[in-house]
Amino acid sequence: MLRIMLPCYLVKEQLAAKLALLRQLAEGEIPCFLAGEKQKFAIGLEIGTNMESFLQPDFFDKGRRLLAEADLPKDLFLSFHGPQFMEETCHSSNFFCGQQGFKNLLRTIDFARLIEADLVNVHAHQSLQNHQINALNQKELMNLKRIHLSTVRNTLARMRDKVGLTPIMCVENVPYNYHGDRYVDPTIGLYDLAFVDPIDFAKIISPKQNIFACIDVCHLAQVYDSSELLDKIVPLGTGVRHVHLSDLKGAWHPFISTCQEGRIPGTGRIGKTVFFDLLCHFLWLSQQVDINLVLEINDSDFVAIRETTQALNELLDNIARIPASAMLDRICD
Repeated sequence: MLRIMLPCYLVKEQLAAKLALLRQLAEGEIPCFLAGEKQKFAIGLEIGTNMESFLQPDFFDKGRRLLAEADLPKDLFLSFHGPQFMEETCHSSNFFCGQQGFKNLLRTIDFARLIEADLVNVHAHQSLQNHQINALNQKELMNLKRIHLSTVRNTLARMRDKVGLTPIMCVENVPYNYHGDRYVDPTIGLYDLAFVDPIDFAKIISPKQNIFACIDVCHLAQVYDSSELLDKIVPLGTGVRHVHLSDLKGAWHPFISTCQEGRIPGTGRIGKTVFFDLLCHFLWLSQQVDINLVLEINDSDFVAIRETTQALNELLDNIARIPASAMLDRICD
């Protein structure tokens, strides 16, 4: 099943705007077609927050109350995007950094269960500054990466031992050079060790443990040329269950692209053709497993959500253009 989702912070006005748009989609006010036939897609919200808010004692009560007052549609799928201190990836509060981080990972599960979210999505950053990378040889860097991948795998297994097999857990790919969605001198950026190349997900994807990959297309396009994106995603197969869709602006340089994320798919450097090919692949996957497409768009006005509305309409237009034969061809391949 293909599910169309929108991200949303726990802000009353934004929640109302995103829900209104999703209701239009669910009730057929926005026409949807697939292979020439009228279609109704499942809908969902990805709830997000920052680490400072997440750690506040009243965060659970505020979040639960706000969602209860919003009168969520009965069939709305909820996911929770766990927060992280992005500029300090070894911070003790981050999920894969020691005992306090592990407690916070369990806290994301507790909150997801409180709001009846069926999926939690997290980052597993482990970054080094430029001068730290330059001080290490390739063998030392690969050893640090191996240790981090092992830490993430073992932490997720420990989490499953504590909480059981629900909710679904996804780990998201990251850009190599984190620069806060703006240009900075590459010498002061943070460089991630793992989950930059999707091949790393082979170490942690576990259908038996209900652990999968979230692919952020925009993050991937900061690392690889647009022409490489599909080839990077396809080998993961049904290990991908959650997708963040957006485009980006800015010049591309291998691994250290500077960019502005959150653009309407097809309006930036990735382009319409690549997005259409990606969409064909995700639609094909959705015939085998549930796939969530999250339109992660930066709106100029977070209440009016004009860009998100445009992105949704263009997504539906592209889905309508996909012939049934395209999906069959992929199955035959």
